Parts: sequence; C-alpha cells; structure tokens
Amino acid sequence: MAKHPHTGLFALALVLVVGVFALAFYAGRGDGGRADLKPIEVEAQAVPAVNGGLEPPVQLVPPPRIESNAVASNEPTTVLWPCRVELDLVQASYLPTDSRVPAIGTGRSARLSGRIGIGVEGGVRGEVTFVAGPNAGRTLSCDSTGAFGATDLYPGLAVVRISGPGVVGARREVRLRQNAETLLNIGFGLPGSAQGRIVDRKGEPVEGAKITLDGQVAYSGVDGEFYFGAVASGHCVTEVEHPDYATLATTVSVSAGRPMPPGRLTLALRPAVSMSISTPNPVGGPGPTLVYVLPGTSTHSRSGIGPEVRSQRYPWHRLNPVEVPPGSSVLVENLPAEVVKVMAFRPGAVAREQVVNLREGRTTPVQINLQAAPMLTGVVTLDGRPLPGVDVSLEAPDRVRANLGYLREPSRYLESEVMPYLPPSRQETLTDREGRYVFSAWEDVAGVRYLEARGPQGNTWAGRLVRQGETRVDLELEVVELGDSSLSILFPGRYQGLPMEVVINGKPEDPYDLAPLSDLSIESLVSGVWKLRVTWHGDEIYLDKELELDGEAEVRVALPVEAVEGQDEEAWKRAGRDWPL
Repeated sequence: MAKHPHTGLFALALVLVVGVFALAFYAGRGDGGRADLKPIEVEAQAVPAVNGGLEPPVQLVPPPRIESNAVASNEPTTVLWPCRVELDLVQASYLPTDSRVPAIGTGRSARLSGRIGIGVEGGVRGEVTFVAGPNAGRTLSCDSTGAFGATDLYPGLAVVRISGPGVVGARREVRLRQNAETLLNIGFGLPGSAQGRIVDRKGEPVEGAKITLDGQVAYSGVDGEFYFGAVASGHCVTEVEHPDYATLATTVSVSAGRPMPPGRLTLALRPAVSMSISTPNPVGGPGPTLVYVLPGTSTHSRSGIGPEVRSQRYPWHRLNPVEVPPGSSVLVENLPAEVVKVMAFRPGAVAREQVVNLREGRTTPVQINLQAAPMLTGVVTLDGRPLPGVDVSLEAPDRVRANLGYLREPSRYLESEVMPYLPPSRQETLTDREGRYVFSAWEDVAGVRYLEARGPQGNTWAGRLVRQGETRVDLELEVVELGDSSLSILFPGRYQGLPMEVVINGKPEDPYDLAPLSDLSIESLVSGVWKLRVTWHGDEIYLDKELELDGEAEVRVALPVEAVEGQDEEAWKRAGRDWPL
C-alpha cells in the first residue's frame, strides 16, 4: 500500500466528515456574551472581521454511515467483550499540501472522551458543547450509552456545556493537551447540593449577586447566602456578577449525594473598575478593531475568606474580543483592578499590544493608534460573478505554534486562561457586496498560510496555500470533490454475533451486535489517508496508520479465538453479566 508523506496530521476535513460536529476552526465567544457592551454597527458595505462569532457553515458532506445487520433479539451471542473499531482521518485528499511546510491542521491533536450517565447503567443521549476556548462552537453528540468523544481538538483551557433530555445540565472546565486524552465523565444519578456566601473584601455580605453555578442561576440574599439543591458532582464552573463589583469566576467542588456543609464556601468580590478603549485613526478595515484583554501574568490571583479558599479570577473569555468601531470608543465595566495585557487587531493594520494597570476608583483610558500593515485581499466569485456573504478564512497551517509564537509563550500558557486563538494564527471574515475580503498578511507569523472560502449554502468551496509576497488572491467557488469512499472490514470465521463499538474521528456510534456472515461497512467517507485501529478486550489486533481510501476498500481482520467462540457462563458471571443462553 502506498504511504502518504504526511502522517499524524489532523486536517480541516476531519470535521467535515462528521456532520454532527460544528467546525472548530470558527472559534466563537460562546453564550457568555458581553452583556455590558452595546451592539456595534459597522459600515453598510462591510461585515466585521471575526475570529469567532460566526455560525458554522453548512457541512459539505453528510456524516459517515455504518451499514451492517444487527443480530436479532432471538440470536444471542456468547462473545462477552466488544470489538472496537477506531477510524480517524489523517489527511484529506482534496486539501493542498507542501512537503516544505506543516500540513493543514497540524497541532489539532488533543483528545476528549467521556460519558453522560444517570446511575450505573443509564446513558444520556446528550451533547457536550464547547462554549469558550479554542474549540468554541463545536458540539460532540453522545451515543445511546451516553458516550462521546473527539480526537481532533485544539489544545487549551476550555469551558463546555453538558445537556441532555431529563437532566439539569452542567458546565465544566477542561484542560486539553497536545497528543493526550482528557476524560470527562458526568453523572446525574446522585446529585449533590451547593451553598455558600458572597461577601466583599471586608467580609461584609453582598446582597443581590447573581451566581451561575454549573449553568444554574441563583441570587444572594440579605446575608449574602445562596443555595443550589441539585447539582451534578464534580468541579462546577461558577461565576458571580454584581453591578458594583468585578465579575468573579472560579470552580466549586460538589460531592455526589452529599450536601455541602454550611460555612464551607465563601466567595469574596473585588471592587469593579472600568476601561475605555478608543481607536481614533481608522486604519485598515473593513469592520471594527478586535481587542483582546488578558491578565498581565498567567498566574491566577487567589483570594477568599473562610475555610475554603478558591482560585478566583475574571472570566476574560466572556469579554473577548471587544469590538471597537473605527473612530469610536467602548466602555468596558465590571473589571478587576489588576495589570492586564491589551492586544488590538484589525485587517490591514499593525497589531498593537499594551500593558495597562487598571486602578480602583477610576476609568482607565486606553487609546489604540493603528498603522497600516501588509494586506492580503481578493475577490470570491461563483460562475465568474462576485459573491457576497462568503465565509473566508486565513490561517497558519500549525495554528498552535503560530499562536504561541506570537504571544512568545510556552505551551502551558494555553492552560492559564480560557482564550481563543488570536488573529495572527487565524482570521475569518465575510465577503462584502463586491465579493471582496481583506486580511492582514501575517507573513512574519507563518510564511505559508492556508486560505479557504465556503459558499453561503455550504455546497461550494475554494482553497489554496498562500506564500510570502502574495498580496492578492482571487478564489473561484466550485462544488468540491471530497470523494465518496467506503471501507468494508471483514471478520472471517465467525458463526455468532460480535458486539461492536465503532468510533469515527473520536465520535462513538451506537453499540450493536454484528450478525454472523455480515461485514462492517462504513460509507460516505472523505477520500484521503486514514488511521484504522481494531482492538478486542483491550488487545490490539489490527493497526494501519496510513490506510488510503479512494473509492471502495476492504481489510481483513483476524479475530482471536475467544472473540469467535465466546466465553463460558462463569466468565459472564464474573463480569456481572447475565448468561445469554
């Protein structure tokens, strides 16, 4: 079998395959929003240059289909443990490649898996949605057992929302690391409770504070006390808001089936300060200037009063980015008094970075003076005519490296705050009425960048690599040929059902029994290089890291004798399972 030159790469097309996944390339701000900022109006001929906030476009291809016959209920099997098939896209054939630069999507190697359950056996067919962080906007769906997963996530600190039928929901913080798997298991069968007090820095109670704990909302009473009666156990994302204080973010530990003792948790609010951000000279454009505010240091401040002291910080992801129209100013309120880093980006303008000391008792003015920078521009057409409203993005092939390189920080910095990847690593916009787009070139961050455009209906696409010195690149949308490949996995020698677990790009499908004499067929796969791994009872029985799919393909997997003949009644009893015969 021919070998592909770029193994281990997680391409953009990975998310195109699984339609239930939202595109992580369009990292949004989540549902936190910026309640303290007024809506922004932009030029009539333009749309904002965005690094998130856009709804993901329609998927180009349907999700893969698994075709095989399930064993009927009157055909039991004595095979106790399932055969697990894991199929992951490495590199799609339609994406451009260059052996001299990293392939598109390099760095997207963090993995997340887990289960949403009610009790020991009950699974919740729910969803895990990234509401903040580098994968914001992406949703992972659970199978019938409550299992979920993804193998192509960008590393960094993230906030996820867990939801599903019949459960109260949850909101958790996860740390995703490159080439590592993070586990997130949420159980709703044995909830606990949470209670505490909100005080000021002098220890006096604060009435009327809004507490959002694990997605549930309560308000503090006269004595600053609050209570949540049913919360899923674990470390719950908690935010406290009050008009007179800086917004607070922390995590609160809740024990399964146990009430939180009174007096254990006290959260102290800090006085609020404000900052006025202005951009007097309208350089670059179109759209507003995107301003990101982050702590001046990556170490979380710690404050609190009482027996339990929590790491408390400001939820910067709810603020970022602040959109400042050219020649205007925006007032940002309810900030903490601390040293912050202010970074400003606008297409066609040199990025600006300032360190600002936010002091109590005053509104700190921040003036951002922009200067012109090298641009990349072009027109997107369909059938030769300019097309407005096309989603266009420009990104470094290795988004992780580009982001850290611009910030001049080590990889652990991505775990210090919930933050999106900044415009130097990826920019996104919509074409204006003339079909035109404008980006900052950012050649110093990545000499070769990937440019792509998606039509409004999601059925047309254009993309290419952009090299140093190119300042204008026009794109013609076409119906993209992603390929329609299929894979058949043959398990010869079987005479009874085989329990199956199929996981495609980290997403588990519903488990089932593969009928005797039936093959496992997976349809609607993007053509390209895939990784196939098959295990039974934890033992690897097949591995191909460079499986090339272009049309129909089949592989034969030799099962161990135990997976063919099954296990005896005693083995089933030891496993806590009922003997099927």
